[in-house]
Amino acid sequence: MYDKDLNKVRKNIHVSRAISKLRGTSYEYMQFLEIFSHKYDSDIVKAALRDLYFFNREIKDIKGLTAALIRKNYNLQ
Repeated sequence: MYDKDLNKVRKNIHVSRAISKLRGTSYEYMQFLEIFSHKYDSDIVKAALRDLYFFNREIKDIKGLTAALIRKNYNLQ
């Protein structure tokens, strides 16, 4: 569902490194995004991925940051 968006986000070096540190790499992260897409709208998840694309620092916890961005985008609507 988010293959195209995730490929675009992975062009950011910080995001790519953070995803590669996960156990199942991008598959585990895709499952994480699917969980959020059931609770929130898919447009909100895509907006969080767009925000990740412009992130400029090292990411220690990609899942926590993604969850925070999803919540932020949900509260903006």
